[in-house]
Amino acid sequence: MKILVISNNSFSDVYNNGKTLKAMFSEFRKDELCMLFFRPHDEISASACEDYFLISDKEILKSVFFPRHETGAVIFPSDSMAIKEELMEQRPKMQRTKLRQQLRDIVWKMGHWNKRKLREWIEIQKPNAIFFVGSYCKFANRIAIALHKQLQIPMAVYYTDDYVVNAKPSIYRNSLIKSYQKLIEECEQFYAIGEEMADAYAQFFGKRFNPIMNIVDKSEPCPKQESTSITISYFGSLYYKRFDAIVKIAQLLNDRKTHIKKMYGINIYTSSMITEEQKIQLEKFGINSKGFVKGDEFKNAMKATDIFLHVESDDEDYIRLVKLSVSTKIPEYLMAYRPTIAFGPKEVASIRLYDKIDSRMVVFSNDKESLDCRLNRIIQLINDSSLRDELAQIGFDYACKHYIREVVARQFKNSLIKMTNEPTLNMAVL
Repeated sequence: MKILVISNNSFSDVYNNGKTLKAMFSEFRKDELCMLFFRPHDEISASACEDYFLISDKEILKSVFFPRHETGAVIFPSDSMAIKEELMEQRPKMQRTKLRQQLRDIVWKMGHWNKRKLREWIEIQKPNAIFFVGSYCKFANRIAIALHKQLQIPMAVYYTDDYVVNAKPSIYRNSLIKSYQKLIEECEQFYAIGEEMADAYAQFFGKRFNPIMNIVDKSEPCPKQESTSITISYFGSLYYKRFDAIVKIAQLLNDRKTHIKKMYGINIYTSSMITEEQKIQLEKFGINSKGFVKGDEFKNAMKATDIFLHVESDDEDYIRLVKLSVSTKIPEYLMAYRPTIAFGPKEVASIRLYDKIDSRMVVFSNDKESLDCRLNRIIQLINDSSLRDELAQIGFDYACKHYIREVVARQFKNSLIKMTNEPTLNMAVL
């Protein structure tokens, strides 16, 4: 059996979406997977898969003007450094807008992606099924449908972000819904990141969606030793006005510092660009920008943390974007045996998940009535080591029940095997 995974992002050991995919497919051997992806990355996982094919925007644009151009190329994980150098030469990433999405889709519609190189690569791979990671890109839907029909093999779809159910009404949203519907009608299995998205998409599209989140290896509880100061750490991007949310919770804690008995500091670990204006805000509230960490540096930074920080913006436009999405960081935080301060609007699935696990970790940023009460709980969390240990254990137990990689990945593999009509794995070994 071999699965062709089609996604914007490659399997990764570092970046969130790629890490989630790698964990989901971790029960597959490398020779059981091949991947077609569209976004150049400077870190492509060699341990998950060895057979990659990249078609980038740059290549498609070339094919518009030079139709005979052989679009795309076989990519080896060892090519990561060359891709990194190419990315460094490009301009900074522009914010995604509906206009840019439409222009990008037009370029892909005019371009020539199904060229000899790709066809020969697919012929060598001989996949038995397609696993498509849906996104805001209509062109990716068209490619997945075309390959599904060309190869006459079953297809499954997985959604990690919502661009249709809660998106503002627009011409692009309407066309994206139609594109989703065409693709979903061709699929045999349906997945979404988290229970809320699975329920919403099942109702919207009339299909049964299975929830599956980021999954992690089970580890032994590793309590944080008591120290004179408390380290609060945020890991992740600052997109969707999350920077503003970090500053807001820092300001709220600063306003109540007379009630906080412990010294504390807030660290930000991110690859996002921080402007000079933002640096002034960080300095004002004593927030430390630590840059981007990965590998052992990432693990050590997590171990040095007393309390994780998860934030979401209460800007209405961004609530719509992340309302159904569940952060891939949450299982990692829970398994790390540390409590979390979850700060954000109660409409967002990630915040509600933390509230479900234990409400003492949560501050609803857009609920003035409960704000003081919930902030007092957070102050107690900073002051009281026994409360931190209690919430760390509750989170750890929840992760062990829902997010153990070996269990979930084995179940996921069996589901895909059923789609290809091959014998399933023996679950008794678990």
